[in-house]
This record gives sequence, C-alpha cells and structure tokens, in this order.
Amino acid sequence: ARMFIPIDTSALSDTAVISAATLGVVVETDIGVSINIGVIQTSQASTSSLVIGDFDAMTINSPVEGAGRITFASTGLKTFTLNTSGRGWISLTGWTLLGLRSANDIDDISPTGTSNTKEIRASEYADTGSDPYLSITYTVTGFMSLNTKYW
Repeated sequence: ARMFIPIDTSALSDTAVISAATLGVVVETDIGVSINIGVIQTSQASTSSLVIGDFDAMTINSPVEGAGRITFASTGLKTFTLNTSGRGWISLTGWTLLGLRSANDIDDISPTGTSNTKEIRASEYADTGSDPYLSITYTVTGFMSLNTKYW
C-alpha cells in the first residue's frame, strides 16, 4: 500500500527553523485487519497527477522513515509526529513530498494474502475537513514561534 501526499509549503519563510511537525490523515473506511503505516519521502514528477511510473518514485529498499509507524486499526484521524528526518524533508520554497507505505512494503516483506482495505481521504474528496494536512511549528529570526497548517 502506497499513498503520495504532496503539500505546497512554499508560503513558509525561507529562513524558518522548524521545531515540530505533524502529518494528519483520516481513515474513512476500515474493512479487515490492522495495518502498520510509515511516513516516507517521495519523488514523483508532478504534484498534481500520478502515473504508473510514480509507483517507484520513492526509496524502494530500506527507506528512511520520517515518523514512527502507526497502526491503522480503526477509522478516524491518525497523526504522525515527524522526526528529524521528516522535518528535514519540509521544503521552505516549494512542495513537500511525503508519502505513506505499509510496514510490509517498507520492510520488503511479501504479502501474506490477508485481505484488508483502508480508505484514506485525499484532497480530491469533497469534504475538506478530512483532507490530509501538515501542521508545522517554526520560528523566524526576530519573530515568535508560529504554527501553520497546510492542506
């Protein structure tokens, strides 16, 4: 399972110092068993569309993970707290290219045949209250700490 989450973070000051960030996604449909999910950095060619070739537009073997893994066992908001690597992937001048992958995919473990479905809402879904988001806490020299949310 793989999901691309490009987020336009170009509005950040190019002198921003990021101290914390969280990635939130909403699991809408939950049919089947629990699944562990990790955050990785992606490299798709376009931020507005995907093509079949983008399936491999992420580190395939042993990718660096940008947050601790979360078990998706129910519906609702799931929040990943980005670690140092994940915060380092946030672009101050353009698009931040994050993605989600199942733990088995990250760890290169073959599927066991267990069927499960997790439907995660994307920005194309009509209800913007369930869009993925990136919440960033940062400081700019001479200013107080700010927290900005990007959808």
